[in-house]
Amino acid sequence: MTLYIHYPQLLEKSEYGGSYVKPVVKIEAGVRSARVPTIKKQIDSFFEQVLEKSEPIEVEILRPDRTFLEKATILHAENSRNEPTRIEKRNYMSRHIYDLVKLYHSEYGQMAINDLELLVDVVRHKSTFYKDNKTDYENATPSSIKIVPSLELNDSFKADYEDMAKSMIVGNVPSYEELIEVLKSVQNTLKSN
Repeated sequence: MTLYIHYPQLLEKSEYGGSYVKPVVKIEAGVRSARVPTIKKQIDSFFEQVLEKSEPIEVEILRPDRTFLEKATILHAENSRNEPTRIEKRNYMSRHIYDLVKLYHSEYGQMAINDLELLVDVVRHKSTFYKDNKTDYENATPSSIKIVPSLELNDSFKADYEDMAKSMIVGNVPSYEELIEVLKSVQNTLKSN
C-alpha cells in the first residue's frame, strides 16, 4: 500500500529547492517491506524544535545497519542494471549515496560492514520481493558489490546530488567528490571481508 499525503506549501516554490522537494509525503507499507531487525528510537521534528515545543516520541524503526545495506544494494543494482535509459533517469538516487556515507560514519555503518549474514538476508529479500531481470542482486556479495557509481552514471548522479543538496541537506554539505571517496573506501572494506 502506498499513501500520499498532500500538504499546502507555506513558502514560495523557490524556497523549496526548485523541483526536488514536492508538496507531498509518500508512505509505503506492505508485505514487501523488510521488518527486521528493529530498534526503538526517540524522534522529534525540525518544526517542533523551531517552535521549542518539542516532545520526543519513541518509535520502532528498521535498524540503521540494515538500512545501510539496503542502500548499498540499491547502488549496486543501479550499477548492474542492464537498461540503456537508466542514465537519463536520475530518479533521486544520489540521496542513497549521501545516506550511506552518513551511516558509514556511525556505529551502524560499522556494524553493517561486518555483518555478512545481514547482507545475505538483504540480497535474499530483494531477490524475492523485488525481482527484476534487469538487476543483478545475486552479485551483491562482499567480493563483487559495486556501490561506486560507474563512469556512465557518475555525471547524472552528481547533477542529482547538487540539486538535492540545495534543499535537503542542513548544515555542512559535503562535495559529491568527497562522498565518492568515502564510497570507494566502503566498497574496498566490504571487498576485504
